Amino acid sequence: MKAILLFSGGLDSTTLLADLLAPPDTKEVLCLSASYGSNHNEQERKHQEAIIHFYRSIRRDKRVLHELLTLPNLWEGSGSALMGEAEVPVLAYADGPQPTVVPFRNGVLIAAAVAIAASRGYSDVFIAAHASDAANYAYPDCTPDFLIPMRAAVYVGTMKAVRLINPYVNATKVDVVSRGLRNKAPLHLTYSCYRGGEKPCGHCATCLERMGAFAANGVKDPVEYE
Repeated sequence: MKAILLFSGGLDSTTLLADLLAPPDTKEVLCLSASYGSNHNEQERKHQEAIIHFYRSIRRDKRVLHELLTLPNLWEGSGSALMGEAEVPVLAYADGPQPTVVPFRNGVLIAAAVAIAASRGYSDVFIAAHASDAANYAYPDCTPDFLIPMRAAVYVGTMKAVRLINPYVNATKVDVVSRGLRNKAPLHLTYSCYRGGEKPCGHCATCLERMGAFAANGVKDPVEYE
C-alpha cells in the first residue's frame, strides 16, 4: 500500500500515521501537511518536522515522506477563529458548528491529496477525522454525512484508482489516544492548541478535549501546557 495521509502534526493524524506504519505491507506514507494561514500553522510546522524526524531518523523508517501544501488566502473573510478573525473561545465544545470551523477545509485538503495520489500512483488517502469531531456537527466536514459522499466522489472521480479512508469514523478522542498509546506513537511531539502559542494554552476546547482524553486513559498528557 502507498498512502497519502493528511497530516497536521496533531494527536489524531500522528496516531493514524503510527497505525499505517504498523502493518508489514505498507510501502510508503506521504504525510501531506497544509499551510493556510491559521493561528497554529507555525507551531504545527515545527511539530510536523519533529514527528517526521522521529520516524525517519530515530526509528529509521524510510517509508515516511513529508510534503507541505501552501494554500494562501482561501479563507480570508471566513470569520473563523482559527484564522484569527475572531477570538478562540475558552470553553469546552458546545452543540453545533464551532467558531474554529474553517469552511470546507477538509474538502479542499482531500481534493488536493486525491489529485496528488492519482497523479503519483498512491492508492489511498487517509484522514483522521473522528466521532468526537463530528459530534453535534462541531466540524461539519468531519461528519459521516460529509465524508461518505466524498468517498464516493473520490472513487468515481479517479476512475476507481484512489480510495478515501477515514478509519476513525466511529472512534472518540479517548479511543484515538488509546490507539496512540498502544502503537507507541510519539504523542509527546504532537500539537493541538488552536491559539497557536509556543506552548498549548490548556484552556481552548481542543486542549481541554485532549487533556480529558488522556485522563480517561489513566495517563497524563505528555506535552507541557502554559
